[in-house]
Amino acid sequence: EMINPEELNMKLIFSDFVIHVENNLTLSEREELIDYINDDSRKTQSVTEIGQTAGVLELEEEYREFPQSMKILVRRVEEAFDETHKMLELSDDYVQKIDNYWINYSCNREISYPHNHPQNCLVAVYYPKTHKKSYLSILDMPRASINSIPDDARGEVNQITMRQYKVFAEEDSLCVFPAWLWHFVQQGDVDGEERLSIAFNSS
Repeated sequence: EMINPEELNMKLIFSDFVIHVENNLTLSEREELIDYINDDSRKTQSVTEIGQTAGVLELEEEYREFPQSMKILVRRVEEAFDETHKMLELSDDYVQKIDNYWINYSCNREISYPHNHPQNCLVAVYYPKTHKKSYLSILDMPRASINSIPDDARGEVNQITMRQYKVFAEEDSLCVFPAWLWHFVQQGDVDGEERLSIAFNSS
């Protein structure tokens, strides 16, 4: 006797998420922020030799020197982390704290390879300046690294069979996702357009 499809009680046993927050800064605030992170002296001090990522910086050590636009952004990130904490129903005995942050300047080898942030809880990425073809790829590991379902057998990709999710970066958008998710960005500029982003870790 054939199994009745209605008798198949499928349950999704794991789940992940991506949160998008728009309209974070005014245009003038964003312009001030871009000038701040593009300052030549700041790049010289912080950009590493192996990529175009500013070295990971401790937030508390830098906060007093931030322009107003950066302080506003930090508050927005803190609010997003706090709301995500509540949505995940994490303990009220703990709060999300921004541990550190770093700035990504366009071409960057360090973040163009799949990686995650195992010592943290949440990651937020803000895009003050980007281009339409820029995106952040989030991978479902280890599913993304194996080929148990051939591509030609997938049919319409769904939440269960997808191996990669693309977050297309929009200017003034903030993206929040779990730190355990593997992710990367494509390397370099597109048609000479500059891409800038600021990333934050929480724990």
